[in-house]
Amino acid sequence: MRTMHRPACKIEVHPIEFFNLIAHSFNGVVGESILKVQSSSLNIQFQKFESSGPKTILNLFKELAISFTKIKEKYLVSADLSLHVRLKFEEDDSYYRIKLIGYNKVPPNKILKLCDLIIWYFIVYISGSKPSESVYGKELVQKWKIEKKQFENNLMKFANRRIEFSNLTKPCYICVEDTHFINNWTFFYRKENRYLDMITRVCENHRGKIL
Repeated sequence: MRTMHRPACKIEVHPIEFFNLIAHSFNGVVGESILKVQSSSLNIQFQKFESSGPKTILNLFKELAISFTKIKEKYLVSADLSLHVRLKFEEDDSYYRIKLIGYNKVPPNKILKLCDLIIWYFIVYISGSKPSESVYGKELVQKWKIEKKQFENNLMKFANRRIEFSNLTKPCYICVEDTHFINNWTFFYRKENRYLDMITRVCENHRGKIL
């Protein structure tokens, strides 16, 4: 009897420019270069100061590890694919740093959502208090909510969409339901004055969502 082989899963890589847009928006809100995009990793870096310690960013590392485990279970269904996405903690004389390796293989909206977690821990790191316990924290969280909504609105405003059909089913980026549909977005990248394509997998109910 012949053994049937399933077709190899193609690794979907999202444009690095999209993550540069996220980093630019996030850093603009917090007023520091917390997110730094590199070709192989998205770095979360907290600058050291006299009374700082690694406890807060290590707690963030643990939370991100939990989140990434869930993301890999839901979206990177092949064990081979999941190996491409992992976390690494580093520090030097100036920074504590978490590296999200293979970030561009993760559904883009999940990286945007993780920014909510990052800003929470950044506020704790800077102020020593939870965001809900200080005016500074509440204002920064609210500012990020507004910026994130504006970010999504701007993408919708400057993007064109083509709906495509794939022979392979993969999880919807929004609700994880298996789907054959693909939204192929073309959006204008103003920084370099050119257009970029980005694929998002969506079910019937979420075909109107850019992320």
